[in-house]
Amino acid sequence: MPGPCSSVHLGVPGAARIAAVRSANTMNDVRPAFPATDPPSAWPEATQTQAETFPRDYDDDQGGNLHDLLWTAWDAKWLILAILAIATAAGFYRYLSTDPSYTANGLMQIETNQAGASALQAFEQYGEVLGGSVSVAAEIAVMKSRPVMSDVVERLNLDIRATPVYYPYFGRAIARSYRGPGVAKPWFGRSQYAWGGERIQVQSLLVPQAFYGKPLILEAGTEGSYRLLSPAGAELLRGETGVRAQTQIDGEPLVIFVTRLKARAGTHFHVKKLTVNAAAAGLARSFSAAERPAQSGILRTSFTAGEPERAATVLNAIMENYQRRNLERKGEEADKTLAFLEKQLPPLQTRLEAAETAYKDYLREHGTIDITRETQEVLTSITEIESELFTLQQERERLRARFKPAHPKIRSIDSLVDRLSARLAALEAQTESLPTVQQTVLRLKRDVEVTSGLYSNLINSLQELRIAKAGTVGNARIIEDALPPGGPVAPSLSRKVLTSIMIGLLVALALVYLRVKLRRGIDDPDALEQRIGLPVLATIPFSQAQDRIAKAIKKRHKTAVQPLALQAPGDPAVESIRSLRTSLHFLLLEANNKTLLITGPTQEVGKSFLSLNLAVLLAQAGSKVLLIDGDMRKGHLHRLAGVRPQQGLCEYLTGDLGPNPSILHLEEMGIDFLPAGTRPPNPADLLMHERFAALLESSSGRYDYVLIDAPPVLAVTDAAVIGQHGGATLMVARSPMNNAEQVEQSIKTLQQSGARTRGMILNGISLQSRYSYRYRYRYAYRYADTKTDRQPKPAPS
Repeated sequence: MPGPCSSVHLGVPGAARIAAVRSANTMNDVRPAFPATDPPSAWPEATQTQAETFPRDYDDDQGGNLHDLLWTAWDAKWLILAILAIATAAGFYRYLSTDPSYTANGLMQIETNQAGASALQAFEQYGEVLGGSVSVAAEIAVMKSRPVMSDVVERLNLDIRATPVYYPYFGRAIARSYRGPGVAKPWFGRSQYAWGGERIQVQSLLVPQAFYGKPLILEAGTEGSYRLLSPAGAELLRGETGVRAQTQIDGEPLVIFVTRLKARAGTHFHVKKLTVNAAAAGLARSFSAAERPAQSGILRTSFTAGEPERAATVLNAIMENYQRRNLERKGEEADKTLAFLEKQLPPLQTRLEAAETAYKDYLREHGTIDITRETQEVLTSITEIESELFTLQQERERLRARFKPAHPKIRSIDSLVDRLSARLAALEAQTESLPTVQQTVLRLKRDVEVTSGLYSNLINSLQELRIAKAGTVGNARIIEDALPPGGPVAPSLSRKVLTSIMIGLLVALALVYLRVKLRRGIDDPDALEQRIGLPVLATIPFSQAQDRIAKAIKKRHKTAVQPLALQAPGDPAVESIRSLRTSLHFLLLEANNKTLLITGPTQEVGKSFLSLNLAVLLAQAGSKVLLIDGDMRKGHLHRLAGVRPQQGLCEYLTGDLGPNPSILHLEEMGIDFLPAGTRPPNPADLLMHERFAALLESSSGRYDYVLIDAPPVLAVTDAAVIGQHGGATLMVARSPMNNAEQVEQSIKTLQQSGARTRGMILNGISLQSRYSYRYRYRYAYRYADTKTDRQPKPAPS
């Protein structure tokens, strides 16, 4: 007998349910209807153990999409592992092919409330000119603005990019790993690529307008010489390191000054000239600034570059340039105010001189005139109001240059001017009651005092503003200069690999999810039983040995091939068919005959393979079996059985063989076989002939089992015709080819014709499927234990 199978599901839930209804005995006590002359010890060991019913390893209510998803993920574990391996390799590649980047850090302070220099806080009227409240967010935006960055670009020549040309895909990683002196030797004889140790520095580059943003090719020569090529490969000029080289391209100058070149002859470099705006935009993307802690005015700045010295140099240049422009911006505000005040001084001085002259001339002409105390108070008030009005008017003109008339500050000044003007008009009305001479003297004296006061205030303001401007400092200062970083901040090996693994895992799970959603095949017998209402009598795993047998039959077109039950009796598929053999006893208890129809929804589900091997296993158990190939359209059971095509069922039904069919006895298999014969034009009509019914009736009396391999149900009506005469019908479905809808439709078709479908068989189940894992280990354990118990113990030595 074949040895135990350690990796196959042989549970028979359908047979167990039938047995519970039709027999008072347990599964352990039930045996197939073998001849009484055979002793129980002659029964195959697999038969005695496969009939056992094991409890389920799972709860049916746990199902659902998550359960399917997890089992599908387990089924596809090798695919998931392959995707993760590829993702991990991609992560390593990304790490090796990414240039290192270094980040330099600096520290600045932005004084948010400043009114000029600390020693000049008394000049509060110039707070908006010399300082005032500022926004840190606004200052950060100014720091990253194009004017600030453009100054740095022009100062450090950052609009010039010169980089080696690496071999595609992995050349950059090889160059990064080089640590030897000089330059690395070229791989694969590709000397035009940089393989490690190459360096270049271009001090200045001037190109025609058409070459902006396009990489020119600089080919290194011997002893510091080089050639500059166009993007198309045409030579533009030749030069040497340390010497400025220039030429004319369509009337436009081309100038290049290479200060350093370390490379073997023939190595290529890409040299690119960017516009200042493009370079400034790239600089701004690599620069960052943030206020930390919040509301502290402390800015932590950083800049990322491919070299540590370059990162520190550029960051220091950005901070210094911003600080300088910040101070210049505040100086410009003070200069504008000084210019405005100096512009008001000459007219006011002329007005003062004219007022003094008119007052003196009037007094000389009329003599000294006494002014009462009340009139003097009115004069003083008028003088103060006019002086204040003049100051407000100056302030309004200054603000008008910066704001619109609807601005709150301008509207506030206008409101104050209106109130003072009304008060001034009231005071002037009081002077109208005075004598004419006193009115004139009062008016002239008022002009002198008002103008004199305004002139003095203007002189004082100019002096104060000049002193304040001299002591003005910006509200930004550098606390810590940037230093070259000690190591790169990117790429990070762990980050690159983990990111790639996470992406790979998401891709793998997405594929698993799609497989669950798009899967149309049958891989869960319990779900099929619940939907159809019939038991699944056996699940037959996919057999590599049977696959080789089928390929051999197709390749050789010969008959010298044994069925799987004889060639590989220990194959998991054969063990599953043995389990089905045990269940047949219960299927035929109430059948009117011993004829068993085996069919399927579509072609290539394995019904012929199942019919032949089941017949062989039944014969091995001592039963007398007749196997009929009922597929007179495309029947090939004779090839699986190893016999040559000859007369058979077709010839018997047409009467060519007389009253007796041409039944072959296959000695090696122990079965009788009736082939399909030649292919008739009307198979369904022949099957409806009374000869076919008589054949099945006579055969049922002479054989323990009559197995009929019928055509597929959904393809033709032959199976429905045969099923009318059979005692039981088995529906064979193949896991990846059929779905539940096809099985359900096939069973309905058979029922409509009167055929009795008693169970289903799932063929081609993968040993790695989620269903097979529920039973196969437990069966393997029980099967192995049973066989071990029956083996005699070794004699003591």
